[in-house]
Amino acid sequence: MLALVFIAVAYVFVNVAIVLAIAAVAFVVCLVGLPIIFAATWRR
Repeated sequence: MLALVFIAVAYVFVNVAIVLAIAAVAFVVCLVGLPIIFAATWRR
């Protein structure tokens, strides 16, 4: 029973970690990309 609980907790932890990693990457891409897009549109 304890093993099942551990597996469930590990599964949830991995899912949360993946979501956080994707969110962090998306946030960094937006943070870096927005000034570049803004500068590119501003020059035109």
